[in-house]
Amino acid sequence: MARRKPVILISAAAVVLIVAVAGSSLLDFVGLGSGDGSSEKSDTPGVPAVEETAPESVDRSPPPEIPPEPTRPLRIVVRDRDYFIAAQKATLTEALAAAAKVPAGSGPTVVVERTASARASAEELLTRSFEEKGIDFAWAE
Repeated sequence: MARRKPVILISAAAVVLIVAVAGSSLLDFVGLGSGDGSSEKSDTPGVPAVEETAPESVDRSPPPEIPPEPTRPLRIVVRDRDYFIAAQKATLTEALAAAAKVPAGSGPTVVVERTASARASAEELLTRSFEEKGIDFAWAE
């Protein structure tokens, strides 16, 4: 007899759970279940209606460009794997093009700043590219 009590208890618990779920579903179906009481109706029972809103307008204007005549030294920030010039994200090609536009003068053409998240691969690629193009650069302290 001792072995039958756990089986009976488990069976009873399963029946109670099934009845609770079925009862809750039935109450939701007839509109007496949980909800906010709003008058909006949904096509699907138990699923609240979603109010449609107009989509927000998306700014499709091109991002502001890097200044055509950068000042000396050009400051490039390496953040993660990305390069930023004047707080705007730039590709490696754009960074090299901007560095080539820096007017002649004393001191380095480019000063590169690293953030804490800067990746070594991005730094090495930038360094190698500057060396290949003969662009004088320095790392910010």
